This record gives sequence, C-alpha cells and structure tokens, in this order.
Amino acid sequence: MLGIIGSQYDPHLLRVSQVLEKDKILCGFFDLYETSNILVDYSEKDSLFFDFETLCGQRLSVSKIHPMLWFRNKFQMEDVKKKSDQASFFGSYERFAFLTAALDVLELETFNSIAAMRKANSKIRQLYSANTAGLNTPRTIISNNRQKVLSFLSEIGGEAITKPLSRSYIPAALDGSAEAIKLMCNSVNSDIISNAHEDEFSIAPSIYQENLDKDYELKIIMFLGKSCWYRIDATRTTYGKTDWRLGYSELEYAGHDRNEEVDQKLSTYLDREGLHYGVFDFVRTKNGDLVFLECNVDGQWAWLEDETGRDDITQLFGCGIKEMLC
Repeated sequence: MLGIIGSQYDPHLLRVSQVLEKDKILCGFFDLYETSNILVDYSEKDSLFFDFETLCGQRLSVSKIHPMLWFRNKFQMEDVKKKSDQASFFGSYERFAFLTAALDVLELETFNSIAAMRKANSKIRQLYSANTAGLNTPRTIISNNRQKVLSFLSEIGGEAITKPLSRSYIPAALDGSAEAIKLMCNSVNSDIISNAHEDEFSIAPSIYQENLDKDYELKIIMFLGKSCWYRIDATRTTYGKTDWRLGYSELEYAGHDRNEEVDQKLSTYLDREGLHYGVFDFVRTKNGDLVFLECNVDGQWAWLEDETGRDDITQLFGCGIKEMLC
C-alpha cells in the first residue's frame, strides 16, 4: 500500500490514486484534518498504527505500508474564526507532530522529502539554485533599504515587480481593526518607492525584480526528470497582467512543447535540492527567452488539466510513482 499524507478531497491526490489503483496499487490516506485513531505502542516496532478506516476499511500497521510515502499537505489552517475551528487547528498540528515523529523513528521517507521541501521553499535559495543549474533568472534585489531599491530601479528602467519573501497572507487583527491581507505581485516605480511611508517600507525586506517584457507564462511540472509544459496567457486579462492569479476567469491555456535543454537544467535543479518533483513558473519574453521565476515544491496543477481537457500530468505522476515503488 502507498501511504498518502494529504487531504482525501485533494483532486491531485484523487486523480493519481485512481490511476495507481487501476494497476492494483492500493492507496491509503492520512488526512491531518480528519479524525482518526492513532496508537503508539512501544512494545514492538511495528505496533505504531495509522488508521485508514474511513477510506479503505482497514486498520494497518506501518509495516504494511510501502516505506516511501507521498507527502502533499497543502492546507494549513491559519485563522480560527469560530469555536469549532479551535479543535481542528489543534488537532491538525498535533497529528502533524505525531506523523513527523513516526516518519523519523521508523525511518520512513516521503516524496517530496519534508526536510528538502522546507529548504527548497526559500525564494532566495530558489534563485541561487536556478542560477547554479544554468537557468535564466530576472535581475533581482532583496532589500528594505529605500536607497538601494531606488538605485536598482534606476538601473533597470525605473519599474520593477515586487513580491513578499515568504508569507503572502497576513491574518486579520483579533480586535477587528484590520481584515486579512493577501499579498500578490505588484508593479512599483521610483515614485511609489520614494513616497512610501518609512515604517511600511523598512519593516521587512521584499523581492524586487526587473519587469520582464512578457509574451506569456509557463507552468512546467517535472517528476523524476520527465515534464509537462503548459502555457498560461494573461496578456488580454483586465487585472492579471502583472500577476496572472488576479485574472483567472480570463486566462487562456494550452499545452506547450518541451525544451530539452531547459528540462535538463530543471532536472539538475531538482537533484541539487533533493526533490522528486516540482512545479516551476517561467516567463517567455517577447525575445524568446525562457526566464525562471520560482519553483513550488508541491504546486497546484489539476486545474490546468481541467482547462485543457488533458490528463498528462496525472499520468506523469502515476508512472513516476509506480517507477519509485517497484
């Protein structure tokens, strides 16, 4: 059995597990947000149990699960909006603490590795690793020094794209004085930087990157050196030209031919990071250059199949997992 750490409602996991089960590979979910019975019994090693009763009708010891588990825990509760959320919040974090301890004690591995994902989520590390792998990256500065940012802007034509270094979500104030904030990519220029309040500007460093002359954007999903490429065109959207996530309803999607040279560099990137797979964001400029933006170590891709009527990413994961389990 393949143990899957993630939501039983995640379409990515459901699609791939259905492909695997057609090949007689049973999948059992451990959902951090669903109630399940857990036992830690130190009388013998194999008596530490996961309970998959809700999904496959069995209670299984770890010894019956393949020693490589799929870790895809996308949903993390950050807000407690009502009383019932408190129990879910506490329970999910306690189950995660149990799970990571169990993986460590029993020397079970995950794909992607939890430790590797923690490192690879750093945007600074991503830029460094992309450059090391030979990928094109945008000219970038990370700073909260106004003069350094203004100097950088003057070097690249006066405009830049800015985005947060790590957190894109700020919770609402408990006293009700401020709503939650979702931070997206924004375009800034020298006037905006010069007029920004010092407290707002200096509180934390931000990423500033040259504003690329985009033709369109690419999602490249790679698993064990094999890839699927998708084109995302936001040039005709009302609000998505800077950050395509703001123009979902107007986006245009299509499959895209693979570039073998870029694929080789992406495979090098994943190998250096100790990752089995990644979801890469690229820009294709009007000059034809392919420029790396970032790598999401467990990014979304199911909606790309929905929009294009394809299932190549599902098959990519299914074949890759079967290869790993054999």
